[in-house]
Amino acid sequence: MQWLANLKLRSKLALAFGVVLLLMVAMAVTSLTGDRYTTAQYEAAMERMEDVQFQIQMETQHVKWALDLSQSLLTGNEFTGELDHTQCNFGQWYYDFQESEAYEMASPEFRRAFDRLEQPHYNLHASAHAITGAVRDGNDGEAEATYSRQTLAHLETMEQGLQRMQELLTAESVAMSEAARGAQFRAAGIMLGTSGVAILAGVLMAILLAGYLVRAIDALRARAVEMADGDLRGEPLPVRGCDEIGVATDAFNTMEQDMQSLVRQVVDSGEQVASATDQLAAVAEQTRNGVARQKDETDQVATAMNEMSATVAEVASNTQSAADAAGAGDQAATEANATTRQTAEAVDRLSSEIHSSSDAVREVAEKSEEIGQILNMIQEITEQTNLLALNAAIEAARAGEAGRGFAVVADEVRVLAGRTHESTERIGSIITGLQKGVKNAVGAMETNENSARSVVEEVHGVRDRLEQLSQSIRTIDEMTTQIASAAEEQSTVSEEINRNVQNISTVADESLSASSQVATASEQLSRLASELRQRVERFRV
Repeated sequence: MQWLANLKLRSKLALAFGVVLLLMVAMAVTSLTGDRYTTAQYEAAMERMEDVQFQIQMETQHVKWALDLSQSLLTGNEFTGELDHTQCNFGQWYYDFQESEAYEMASPEFRRAFDRLEQPHYNLHASAHAITGAVRDGNDGEAEATYSRQTLAHLETMEQGLQRMQELLTAESVAMSEAARGAQFRAAGIMLGTSGVAILAGVLMAILLAGYLVRAIDALRARAVEMADGDLRGEPLPVRGCDEIGVATDAFNTMEQDMQSLVRQVVDSGEQVASATDQLAAVAEQTRNGVARQKDETDQVATAMNEMSATVAEVASNTQSAADAAGAGDQAATEANATTRQTAEAVDRLSSEIHSSSDAVREVAEKSEEIGQILNMIQEITEQTNLLALNAAIEAARAGEAGRGFAVVADEVRVLAGRTHESTERIGSIITGLQKGVKNAVGAMETNENSARSVVEEVHGVRDRLEQLSQSIRTIDEMTTQIASAAEEQSTVSEEINRNVQNISTVADESLSASSQVATASEQLSRLASELRQRVERFRV
């Protein structure tokens, strides 16, 4: 009966009402057919009764015809009745009926009785013809004898034949009436049976259809209640057909499977978000620690830069002293002939000051190396911060829409790290230039120191070498001028480095604040992931 289950609901209803309607039509057709048959039987019975009446009438007419014939014999009047057996009323009906379809449809017994009437009827009219002939010839006795022996005998035979026909017609009429009543009873029984079958079929189909609909709807309702309670573990509802109920059940199963898949995806996504939140919190904490370390290192660099600025100022002061001494030496050189002792003392002082300047320049070189190491450390911290920011951006991208705020924070951290990287590179290039200048100054100071030593050793021969000494003093003056210029440039570079270090410190503060914001956002995301997990746990898949 799968074909019945595959029918649409409207087709099922149409089929049920169609069966009932067909049974009602069959009942109506049966009733109409029975009525027609009963009516036909009653009409045929009435025709038979009319034939009986006609036969009686014919019999009466022939009796009257015979009485008229006998009356004419008694009174001597001329007989006016019909002598031709084919022209009397009975004769006309007889031969007309014999040629009709009714004769062919009559029963054999009736036809035999009908055929036996022809000869007596003919003989009856022939006897009348003989009587009238005898009367015309004046043979009244012969006419009376013919009437007594032939006419009455033929009339009696004819009456017997008509009575036999009347009996047959009456029997057929009674049989037809009985058949009509039987057909009427059968039609009534068929109508009652058909009505009962129609009512039973209607009730049965209503019960089956209602049961089918109620079972399907109850199954859908029960499964919907389970889903509303969060239970998504049920098996798919069976689809028993392709009708509207089957299509709705299939759609309901598809919806349930989609909900199961959606809840599983939400659960998995919640777990991923929770894991990503933990990772992001760890990254934020690591970034905050790194930024804190970077700030500490930056503070150390700032302190070193302040010390370097003080050293540069001292170098500038010593360089100025060296320049003054060189000027005095130059003036003394012009007067050296008389004051060699003063020149020797001035050269000693100059040698000591050059040595101090050399030590100061070396110290500047050492501080520059320390600044370079600090910048390398800042560079490493910047690269680590950039990697941490990139890792945070990747985790935020994995989190999807919920991690968009963390992606912005990660991008800000990465931008700050980039700015720190650029600043450290700039400071590194400045420090490299400063180191080169300091190395040159150290070389020059070492050369001056060696020259001063030579001057001390040869001070007693200064008179012979005054011109060389004067030239050396001028050279010293030029070199001190260069040292002063280099010291001034170094002071400017130190101030620039100090400003850059301050900028790095500011960036570090901003990075630390951004890291705190990332940590706070991570905590919020973790709380949201926990709430999502709690809400999803009510569904059982």
